[in-house]
Amino acid sequence: MDEMAPTSRKSKTTCMQCRARKSDDAGFALAQNVVLRKSDAVENLLLVPIVFEGIDLASILHSRGRIGRHRPLLDTRSTEAGHTPLSNDGALPDRQEIISLVEAYFQHIYALPWYAFLHKRSVMQRCHEGTIEDCLAFAICAVTSQRLKIEPYAREISAQWAQKAEDFLLQNLESPSTSRLQALILIVRYRVEVGHFSRAFMLAALAGRSAVALRLNYERPELRFLAQEVRRRLMWSCFALDGNFSVGLREFETCPPENVFLQLPCPETAFEQDAPVETAPLRATSFDRPERIGTYAACIRLAAIRTDIMRLTRRLASSLVPPEELMHTVRRFEDELQHLYRSLADSDRYNPKIFSYCERPARILMVHECWHQAYTDLYRIFLTGYREAAPPSAMEGINREDILRRRTLCLNHALSIVQIFAAFSEQCKVLTIDFDTAICAYHSARIILFSAQTDVVTQSLSMPAALEKARFCQSIMNRFFRTSPVVEPMKKELEMLIARHSSQNTSTGIQLPHPEEVLEDHLSRLADEARTRQRLAIHSLIGRADFVDDSNEVTSPAPPRDNNSNGISTASLRSQRQRPPRNTMTVKPNPQILRSQSVPGVPQTGQSKQPDRVIEGGSGEPTNYALEDQGQWLDGMRLAFNPWMGWPETLETYGFSQDLDDEYF
Repeated sequence: MDEMAPTSRKSKTTCMQCRARKSDDAGFALAQNVVLRKSDAVENLLLVPIVFEGIDLASILHSRGRIGRHRPLLDTRSTEAGHTPLSNDGALPDRQEIISLVEAYFQHIYALPWYAFLHKRSVMQRCHEGTIEDCLAFAICAVTSQRLKIEPYAREISAQWAQKAEDFLLQNLESPSTSRLQALILIVRYRVEVGHFSRAFMLAALAGRSAVALRLNYERPELRFLAQEVRRRLMWSCFALDGNFSVGLREFETCPPENVFLQLPCPETAFEQDAPVETAPLRATSFDRPERIGTYAACIRLAAIRTDIMRLTRRLASSLVPPEELMHTVRRFEDELQHLYRSLADSDRYNPKIFSYCERPARILMVHECWHQAYTDLYRIFLTGYREAAPPSAMEGINREDILRRRTLCLNHALSIVQIFAAFSEQCKVLTIDFDTAICAYHSARIILFSAQTDVVTQSLSMPAALEKARFCQSIMNRFFRTSPVVEPMKKELEMLIARHSSQNTSTGIQLPHPEEVLEDHLSRLADEARTRQRLAIHSLIGRADFVDDSNEVTSPAPPRDNNSNGISTASLRSQRQRPPRNTMTVKPNPQILRSQSVPGVPQTGQSKQPDRVIEGGSGEPTNYALEDQGQWLDGMRLAFNPWMGWPETLETYGFSQDLDDEYF
């Protein structure tokens, strides 16, 4: 029976030359020449001398005790000038290099929670057998070489690998599979890391649709545990990816939490050993007894909590929330965060030496920094005058002691994040961390500087001490995200904040430029109504996407080049359409997102002192919200924004009443 059965593509006895020729026909040939016995593959594993920022990859892996002896597998000519490890047809390098890159992925990148959807033993086995799907191999190698800056693969060659994987996925769009979805998520992450935000945004929607098409959002109890867990982790990775772009805005969601009917991922030991275990749902149904959740599950739950806190912040900016309801919501978030911490294993709870002995310090870092960041996201709404704070009217009717207590807690959690960064930096030498670390560092530095400059927090640091903390946050961002397009705007604004607070002009009332100007006005393509309603942060990925509103060209012919009476070129007119001046809109934007366009260090002529516009001491954060007529800008909030057409329309256009729907946020 076995002799008559056709040879499976996954069979170990399949002729590798035939398989390579078959792959060549599709344009995705892996340079696979022979099938190594598993013992030989393990012996030769990770011996390729790949240069990593002056250190070869074999040495890096040897430091983890993974290598017994070093035996080069590449011809030395491949690293000489004019030579690359790519074959003539642009395929992957030989299989030993593929194995090295995949192993590097699991050693250094898998620790990041949003990359933890691959099962190491299964993927490595397919690599040894030569049965790993080409697009997944391309994607893993591209992500690994890009994130770890491995030469000679970084940049050009990793970009070719990413493009080949993406081309294959788009050509086979109608036939998704688990491996292809894994590759697609990696490619979206790659596009984000290299700054291709628009492309990443569109591909992320395909990932969400593919996950639903494969029914990954439902449990499959008839499958073996490992298969179920791979499905869960893949779906939760889509959920996290969707959250990175939608940031709580319903209009951008493709994987809303109410459509994910799965338990959270299991702890790593159970995943590695294929040991069935039942885990908790996305959100706790009761806070009475602790649950047992792993670090990966904790990161996913924290992401969901922070998303809901962002929705609360937007709701406070757009409508009046009764003080009783607001404080009830705040206390529930506090209870949920405390319950989450109690649900961590004892070994995962924070202590000052945790990074010196934990297996995945980058993931432990993310759990604890995000836990504290969730608190700062929640409590900063009480920091009157802070950019992300609620309007002063929202604080009316709330006990003064409750407000002051949460302002102090906001600062304390920001300081805790800096302490965690210091311990992490001192105790371990990881090669890559998630960009959410930069977001936490950025917000912590801003809160610390704001508290030191104002009297909003009763017990705050002195300005020299606050500047020291902010500079340390800046050093973390520069160390791990030196060339990151995602982090660059945050680094620029933080640099300006530190320079401003270090100068002698902090009491002149000169305001820091709006982050939109720091980002070279990257949000000016959006209508003012969209900016008002969406309240995108400086680190928002969708805010960085470079979509162009061409509605005017669709609805009316473009003006002819010769008949332009004003002498303005068509290109100039197109530029004006892409970047509409803010003062041309008739709707008054939310005062919480308006900022002075003054340049730091340059006094404005004819500008009189207005103590009511700047907190005493010059915080760099506006405080004129109480003087604004809230009813005026709430009218602007009644407009919806269609991001694909660009025209403001009333909510009634979409079948909603003119009263804002809280669920929309």
